[in-house]
Amino acid sequence: NPFFDELSMDVNLSCNPKRAEERISAIFKDIQNIAEGNIDAEILAKAKKNAERRLYENAEHNGWCDKSIAKSYVCSAVLHNTALSEIDKFPFACQTLSRQDLKDIVSRLLKGKYYQIVSYPKKT
Repeated sequence: NPFFDELSMDVNLSCNPKRAEERISAIFKDIQNIAEGNIDAEILAKAKKNAERRLYENAEHNGWCDKSIAKSYVCSAVLHNTALSEIDKFPFACQTLSRQDLKDIVSRLLKGKYYQIVSYPKKT
């Protein structure tokens, strides 16, 4: 699937600064579990449904995001020699994402570089 050839992942969260390290550790544990194939089918189904819903909501309500998504689809199509008529199939690529696909994707992500940025509130 050309839509999953180039990968990146962002994880953002807000929490009590005293619990930041604890939360970061929990996130890395969850990511490692996915890479090992420990993926709850029900949670994956909900996540896919949520991703599709957000894609359509963003396209409907946010012109900038809509253009950004369209550009990324076109770039992906060009880079991967995919017909532009195929770019509207991205939501279906998400729908058909299997547990094995997700395991493979996250495993590939873990082999790359990562950056961890933690912002703490200004002390008063």
